[in-house]
Amino acid sequence: MDSRFPGPDDFHGDISRRSGDAEDGGQATYTGSLVVTMLARVLVENVLPQGLRLAYSSAGSAEHPIIHLVGHQRDPVGLSGGQTRPIPYASDYQEMILLVPFVLYGSGTQLHNYAAWMYLDDLAAIGIGNSVYAYAKQLARLDESSAGLRISTQVASVFGKTYFVSDVRVTGPWRSASDAAATLPRWADLKAILEMPVVGVDLMRTVCSYFEWSYADAEVAPALSTHRFVEPFRKGMSEWPRLGLLSGAPDGTVALRNLRWRLALPPPSCRF
Repeated sequence: MDSRFPGPDDFHGDISRRSGDAEDGGQATYTGSLVVTMLARVLVENVLPQGLRLAYSSAGSAEHPIIHLVGHQRDPVGLSGGQTRPIPYASDYQEMILLVPFVLYGSGTQLHNYAAWMYLDDLAAIGIGNSVYAYAKQLARLDESSAGLRISTQVASVFGKTYFVSDVRVTGPWRSASDAAATLPRWADLKAILEMPVVGVDLMRTVCSYFEWSYADAEVAPALSTHRFVEPFRKGMSEWPRLGLLSGAPDGTVALRNLRWRLALPPPSCRF
């Protein structure tokens, strides 16, 4: 499946902007890829927990976007009173994040990104992500290899069972995030999606949070992606591996460097 992905203006719903910047919490810098893929709407609906639903697009499309990020979280530090502080024994880690954008809760009208699943190789980040933000994080290996402008990643269990494979190829020059706004046709929409609130759900809680992105030092490059869901990550994904090799939507894949993010602790109250 390979079609134009819809942006925030294509959906019925509003976006709750964060009320302020994080003073306390955590910070790291992301280097990796961001990929939008269009899937049949019914396949995406199946992964949503009770209470969440997909927003409808103005075009009434039978497809819905999903987003995955695969890369490195570097220089993790804590935040206290707006100042960074070292976290004892914290180290860089690799992570694969699966998000479902344009999700509504109940009868609400506020658009969210649903944190469907995250694989990573750092136990401390797993503990914080699950206990505080309900992010559905699980320990995995992310085996990465590169050749020229191409980076391949295999996400697997610690025992070697493959969950996901990704191949990303940079197709154009690196540029600042501000320059990307003028030269990459869907960069503004990708940024707007990333800035929507993230909703995590576990057996007991529904938690909202915001990734507070800083683009001051970030660099962006156009890219192409092929990827495959080898095994279901969670309930409702049994049909995804049968899709075979997938491609990112047109203009829906970018490579990123030095994209800083912050998360507030405690997370803000949900607004649905």
